[in-house]
Order: sequence, then structure tokens, then C-alpha cells
Amino acid sequence: GSAFKPFVLAAAFEQGVPPTQSYSSASPYCSPLWDDEDNCVENAEGSGSGTVDLWTATEDSINVVFAQLILDIGPETVPPVASKMGVSNDLPPVASLATGSAEVSPLDMAVGFATLANGGMQCNPYTVESIKRDGKELYEHKPDCEQALRPDIAHQITAMLERVPVSGTAASAFSEGWGAWPVAGKTGTADLNKAVWFCGYTRQLATAVWVGSNGNPYSLGDVFGGTVAAPIWRAYMIRVMQGLAVQGFPAPPPPPTATVPDVVGVPRDKAVDRLAEAGFNASIVEVDSLRPEGIVASQTPAGGTTTDLGIAVRLEVSTGTPPETEVPGTISLAEEAARAALEQAGFVVAVVYEEVKDEAKEGTVVRQDPTGGTPAAEGSTVTIVVGKKPAEAA
Repeated sequence: GSAFKPFVLAAAFEQGVPPTQSYSSASPYCSPLWDDEDNCVENAEGSGSGTVDLWTATEDSINVVFAQLILDIGPETVPPVASKMGVSNDLPPVASLATGSAEVSPLDMAVGFATLANGGMQCNPYTVESIKRDGKELYEHKPDCEQALRPDIAHQITAMLERVPVSGTAASAFSEGWGAWPVAGKTGTADLNKAVWFCGYTRQLATAVWVGSNGNPYSLGDVFGGTVAAPIWRAYMIRVMQGLAVQGFPAPPPPPTATVPDVVGVPRDKAVDRLAEAGFNASIVEVDSLRPEGIVASQTPAGGTTTDLGIAVRLEVSTGTPPETEVPGTISLAEEAARAALEQAGFVVAVVYEEVKDEAKEGTVVRQDPTGGTPAAEGSTVTIVVGKKPAEAA
């Protein structure tokens, strides 16, 4: 299940992917490279919520984002990293690893999560700490450890997993009370709800909880890792942690930054390519604009802005249709004031002068076309009729 996603994050961060990398969360996501019958993957909760970064995708366990991530880095990059972190069985290099399709034992999951808690240092599991007889120590276990991940990668993943018990998929389990110990973890639910997981750790201890049927898996019904496995983990770990000091996790590294290229006025596809070359994604929205169809009318953040690498830059791409706006009413305004109001609203102003008998109307607008309050295309012409003094008779 999704409890495997931290291993995918580790592989991605080793490839240089930033945690602020953003993807569409629209569900389903389909690709010929996805190893499923219909080549599609769906979110557990159905539809997505726009473009999200890896922080949010981890917190909310968004399957389609991890599907896109593993296809970007290559499924073959994940098994070697998982092995370094403590997974003992051979994993197939397939895209569905992103949603935890491979079988991994609870012990291996606990070792992998302990690697994160230990700053990337992986230690082989053991069962006997020491043997003593008559006060004499006959055997003492010597830790067998090696650095599997860079510490900054382990700290980054830990910071992301800290959100899960607070506001993510395990929040309901921890809302009943936990304690002052910082905690990080990840929920998981296998296909057809045949097993549920919660793997987590404090600074001192890591524990994996698996609930399922080992011999003949069957659906557990409407259950998830956050509703079954996480409460078991919490109840157990509260007792285990009693008497242990409150220790915080090391801070994650600062996110890498880059300068956003200016792509306003550039065709859509070229704009997307330029953003990708600079390390950014694009979020496309079509808008009515005076620019030709398919041209970027505006962008957020603006070109030249320095921001987190990998974020989605919002591009407003023109439909080729001028936007409509309400024509300001200018009747009785002085000519200059009327012209300024219309130009500020995006209209071209044409002025016609007409003799008026009322001296008070001289120099002011007596009529306009289109009338005030009428919708009209930006850049279109509004004609104002300005009163003038009648010519003197010969």
C-alpha cells in the first residue's frame, strides 16, 4: 500500500527532484507505462484538487502524483534505494511500486522507516540484545549499520511524514491524544482493502503495524490505514514511549530555488518547455484575452521571480477571444474625465462634438455608445458625444 511511498520519495530525492515538485492530482491518471490492466491509477478518495507538490501529495497520500513521479525518475531507480534502506526481498522495477504493489514484510518496513528516523543510517535487525549468566555477559549484539541515505534526504522525508499524523491521512487516529514526542509516519491500504498499514517513528523508535490475513487475503471492508492500523500504532507506542525524553527531529534542508523565466507572449508549448528547462511545471488556464489564441497572456509568479524549484507556474493562455468588461457610464462627465475612465477600463475612445443649447453641458458627455453598464470587448471603441457651444449666426 501507500506506506511504501517514502521509498519512492527517497529515490526521487537521490535523483535531485525537489520536494516542491508539483504535479496534477486529477484522477484517474493514465499512461501506457503504468503496469495495470487499464494503464490507469486512481486516488483513494476519487478526484484530485488541482496541482499539488510532493509535500501535499505525501500528506494526503495522492496516488496519481506518485504515479507521475515514479515515471519521471524511472521505476528501476526505486528497488536499489529500498534495498539500501532495509527491504530484503527483490522488488520488480515496475511503476506500480509507487502505490505499494510489491509485497514487503512488516519487519522490512520497520527497518526502512527506522533508517529515516536514524538520519539515513540503516541498521540490520536482530532479536537478541545480549546474553548474561550469573552476572557475566556472554554475548552482546554489535550494531551492523551503514549510511544508506544522505542525512539531508532522510531529514526531508521525515519533515514531510510529520504532517501525516497532524493533518494528513492519520490525523483522526492522533486526534485522541498522543503526547509531546514528535512523530512521523505513513498510512497504507492494499488493493481491495485486503491489508492496512501504519509505519511510523519517533526520534528513538520505529514501529510498523500491518493488519490483514496472511494465508488467504480478503477484503477488510471500508477500512484504511488511518482508521485501523494507525490507532493500533498509537496505542502501542504511547506505552512504549513512556519515560523516554522528548526529542525533536532534525530540520529539513532549505528548498532549492530558481528564477522563473518570463514566458508572457510566448506560445503555450514553448512556454511549457522553457519552464521545464528551468525546473518548473506549468498549470494551464485558458482565458479570454486580446492576445492571439494559444499565446500566454499572463503568468504567476511573474518572470524574474526567485522561488522554490519545481513549483507549478500558473499560465493564463489566450483563447483568442477578447474579454468582455462593463462599459463605464460617462454621461455628464467632463471630456477628459470620461476619456480617462474608459481608457482605464481598456477601451479605445472616439470623441464626437455636438452643439448643445444648455451652456452647462458644454465640454461634458451628453451621449455614449455603447451605453454605460453594457458588456463590451476590451480594446473595442466607445464613442462619446461631447457638448459644444453652438456656432454664432452669421
